[in-house]
Amino acid sequence: MNESRIIFLDFDGVLNRFWTEPRELYRLDNDLVTLFTDTVKEVGAKIVISSSWRRQGIDFIIDKLKEKNASELLEYLHEDSICPDKYFLQDNETFRGKEINWWLENHKNENIKYLILDDDSDFYEDQPRLQIVPDIGFSSIDALFVKAYFGIDVNEMRYFYSINKSMLNIVNNRLKLATTFIKEF
Repeated sequence: MNESRIIFLDFDGVLNRFWTEPRELYRLDNDLVTLFTDTVKEVGAKIVISSSWRRQGIDFIIDKLKEKNASELLEYLHEDSICPDKYFLQDNETFRGKEINWWLENHKNENIKYLILDDDSDFYEDQPRLQIVPDIGFSSIDALFVKAYFGIDVNEMRYFYSINKSMLNIVNNRLKLATTFIKEF
């Protein structure tokens, strides 16, 4: 059975930056949409919308994507393209990890490899998730991680890791030093 690649997508903080002006509701940043679309195309994934936008319905999302010049994303929507809101109604709270598990349970006959792209953290620890920095949005580094996760450009990820491991050690050392300064005041 062929593997289905699914990306559960949040819009806010992923395909738009929190600091971008104008601050309108249901906004998309075209450069982020283009980078994301190119990445989805390259890895051969389908999109399932886990964003709060889904509560407005698929017709609303389609209209917004067209209005925001992001209609190319429509080509990559899974046929069951909206993550359910089942647990929101039952528990009076949103926990997208449960909703994604429910969607996966309804598709258990498919051989699915999935990744969650979200700036929030309401997911289970064992769910594969790339937490996006909301002030930056989906970046070229995020695209690299998505490709490597789905088995594309793994060598590029190895190079990125080797360079950044050294940088991370330097940053950690500086954070430790900063902690000593903070404790003194």
